[in-house]
Amino acid sequence: MVTANPTGAKDRKILKRIDHESMRASMVEVLGYIVVAAWVLVPGGFYEQAPAAAVLVGGFIVLTGLVRIALNLMFDSMYGGGPLRWRRLFFSLNYLQATGWSLFAVTLFLYEGLSVNTFAVWMLMGGVCSATIIHTEAYLYASRTLLSLFLLPSIAVLLVSLEPVNIFIAGGFLFYYVFLIRHAAYLFATFWDRQDVQRQLRKKIIDLENVQNKEDESVLVKQQFLQTITHEIRTPMNNILGMLSMLEDSDLTKIQREYQSVASSASESLLDLIDDILDFSNISSGTIYMENHFFNVRHIIRDCVEMLGPVAHEKGLELSYVCEPHIPLRVKGDSKRLKQILVNLVSNAIKYSDEGEVIIEVFMAFPQPGKGILRVHVRDEGPGLSLPDQEQVFDAFNRLQKDGDVNGTGLGLAVCRGLVGNMGGDIGVFSKEGNGSTFWFTVPMKISTQQKESLHAHPCMEGKRVLLVGATKGISRFFRVELNEWGMDVEVVEEDEKQIQTLCADDGENATYDLVVLNMRLGRTHCLRLSEKLAGYSNYHDTPQIILTSLAQRGMVETVAHGRKSQNVFFLTKPVFKKSLYESILAAWGVEQEKTASVAKFPEKQSGDTGYSILLVEDNNVNQMVAKGMIKKLGHEVVVVSNGSEALGMLEERYFDLVLMDCIMPVMDGYAATNEIRSREKGDERHIPVIAMTANTFEGEEQRCLAAGMDDYLAKPVSASALDVKLRRWLGEEVTRAAIINTHEKTSQRGDGVKKTKVNK
Repeated sequence: MVTANPTGAKDRKILKRIDHESMRASMVEVLGYIVVAAWVLVPGGFYEQAPAAAVLVGGFIVLTGLVRIALNLMFDSMYGGGPLRWRRLFFSLNYLQATGWSLFAVTLFLYEGLSVNTFAVWMLMGGVCSATIIHTEAYLYASRTLLSLFLLPSIAVLLVSLEPVNIFIAGGFLFYYVFLIRHAAYLFATFWDRQDVQRQLRKKIIDLENVQNKEDESVLVKQQFLQTITHEIRTPMNNILGMLSMLEDSDLTKIQREYQSVASSASESLLDLIDDILDFSNISSGTIYMENHFFNVRHIIRDCVEMLGPVAHEKGLELSYVCEPHIPLRVKGDSKRLKQILVNLVSNAIKYSDEGEVIIEVFMAFPQPGKGILRVHVRDEGPGLSLPDQEQVFDAFNRLQKDGDVNGTGLGLAVCRGLVGNMGGDIGVFSKEGNGSTFWFTVPMKISTQQKESLHAHPCMEGKRVLLVGATKGISRFFRVELNEWGMDVEVVEEDEKQIQTLCADDGENATYDLVVLNMRLGRTHCLRLSEKLAGYSNYHDTPQIILTSLAQRGMVETVAHGRKSQNVFFLTKPVFKKSLYESILAAWGVEQEKTASVAKFPEKQSGDTGYSILLVEDNNVNQMVAKGMIKKLGHEVVVVSNGSEALGMLEERYFDLVLMDCIMPVMDGYAATNEIRSREKGDERHIPVIAMTANTFEGEEQRCLAAGMDDYLAKPVSASALDVKLRRWLGEEVTRAAIINTHEKTSQRGDGVKKTKVNK
C-alpha cells in the first residue's frame, strides 16, 4: 500500500502535486544512475573484472531507466486514468531500482572491497535516500521501504565481513539509516499536520466569507430599507412643509402663527434627522460616494454663513468668517460634502452658544506643488467641553446636551467625522470648560492650475484709513484681512462715547479717516447715536459711514429713520462678505463700479409680466395641491397630470415652457416619460426643460435623473424659494436649443471634470 488516505478533493490535489514533484525528481535520479553506472563499469574497470555482471547491471539500469522515463512522460494520461494505479507502478519501479542498486553495491564490495567504485555507488544511494524522504514525505510506508532496500543489504554485508573497518562503516550506515527513518516519520507527520491546519484555515476562511456575505446582504437590505423608508417619509414631509408654507401666507392670529412656526421648525428638524441617518448608514457600510470637481472655497464659506447668519442673529450671536488671502480660488474636491460638514459644525456652535460670536477661520497649507491641505476652525464662546466629553463628542448617538436638552439626533458630528475621513482628512476639537470650543477639520485638495482672478483693490482704496467702531473679534479680523489686502489701514475702537469723543476732538492728522464703519450690536441701537455724534464733528461731517446691521435691525423704525435723515450713512447687512463690503465701500465714496459683461443674471420677474406655462406630473393628490399652490404663487400657469403617459398626451395637445416631473409614478414613471420626450424631440428645434421633483435623495439619484434626459433635480420636500430658483434658471430668459443642451451637458457633468468615486472601507 502506498496511499495516504486523502480525505477530500483538496488532499487529492495535494497528492497530485507531490506525485508530480516526485516524477520530476526521478528524472534526475535516472540521470545520476546512468552517469555513476557508466563510470563504474568502464573507467572504474568493473567490466574487465566481471563482464557478465557488468552487462547484466548495465542492461538493468538502462531498461529500468527507459521504463521510468516513459512512465514520467505519460504522467498526465496515466494519472488521469487512476492516481492509485500510477502511484503503485511508480513506486514498484523505485523498489526494483533500489533493490538492483543495493545488489550492485554488494557485488562491488565482494569483488573490490572498499574501492572507489564501491564508495561511488554508496554515495549515489545516500544522496537518493536523502532526496527520497523529501519528495515522498506524504508516503511514510514508501519512504521506509526505499530506505531499507537501499541501505540494509550493504549494512548486512559489511557486518558479516567481521573486519573492524567494515564494522565501523556499517555503524555509520546504520546511524544514517536510523536518522533517515526518523526524519521521514517527522516529515510525514508535519506534512499531514500542516494539511490539517490548512484545511481548518480554509474552513475558517469559507465560514468568514459566508459570514461576510451575510453581513453584506444585511447591509444591502438595510440600505434598501433606508432608501425606501426615507422616500416614503419625504413624500408626506413634502405635504406637511408645503402646507405649512402656504399656511404662513394666510391670515393667522399671533398664536396661530407661533404654532405654524413651531410645526415648520419641527418638520425641518425631522428632515435633517432623515438625512443624517441615511448619511450615517452609508458611511458605516462604506457605500458613501464622494464627488471630485473644481469649486471656489470662498463660495462654500459664503453660502454657509449666508444660510446660518439669520439663525445666529435671531439667537443674539454674531457670525463671521476669516479667510487667509493666499487661499486659491479654485480647488478640487467635494464641495457638497464640505458644505455639509461646515453647516453641521456651525449649527452645532450656534446651538450651544447663548452669547458672543461664532467665527469660521479658513487656512490652507501647501505640502507640495499642486496640492493643498484646507484647515477650517469653527470657534464659539459656549460653555465648552470637559476632557471626557471631548473624547466621545464624535461618537454616534452621543447625547452631550446641556441643561437636560434632548433635542438633536446625536449623529451630526459622527457624520462629519465619517465624511472627513472619507475625504482623507482629520477632525477634532479644542475646548476648555467655560471658555468655548473650537472644532476643526482638515481636508486634502488639489489646486487648479487655472485660477480665477480675485477681487482686486480699486485704485481709490490705496492708502485710505478706516475707523471700525464696536466690532467683535471676528468682524475685526475680517476687516483687517480684507482691507489690508486692498492697501487700506484699519483702526478698531470700542463702542465707547468717551473714547469716540476723545478721538474726534484731536485735530491732528491721526484724527482724519476716509471711512467710518460702525457695528450695530445685536439687540442694541447705541451705534445710531454714535453715528449722529460723529457726523456732528467738523472733521467727520463729510466722512461717509457704513453701519453693519442684521436683517431684523435693518427693518427697525429707528434704523430706517436714521438712514433717511443722514446723507452719508449706508447700511450693510451682516454677515458681511468680501464682495458686498467692496461694493459698499465704493458706493459710500460715490465711485462708479465697472460692470462685468461676462456675468449673466436672469432678469427679475416683474409684477406685470405674463407667467410661463408649466406642466406638473405628480401622482400624489396632496403633493399636487402643494406644488400647484407654489407655482401659482410664483405667477405661473400650471396644468396637473398624474403619470408619465398622461404627460406625453398633454404635451401633444398644447405648448408648455417647462415640465416638473415626479420620478416614481404608476402606469409610466418619470424616467421612461422623459426618455420618450427626448426621443420625440429628435430632429426638432425645441428642447423642453424637464426638472425632476422626487423624494429619492440617496446617492446616484441625481445622476440617474440626468442620465434619463432630465435637465435639473429638486429633492422633496420642495420649498417655494428652491422651486423659484430652478424656474428662474430655466425660464428666466429666451434660450436656444443649443444653449439649453450645452447647459444640460454641464449639469450632467456636475462641474469641471467631476468624478464619482466609491469608498470601500
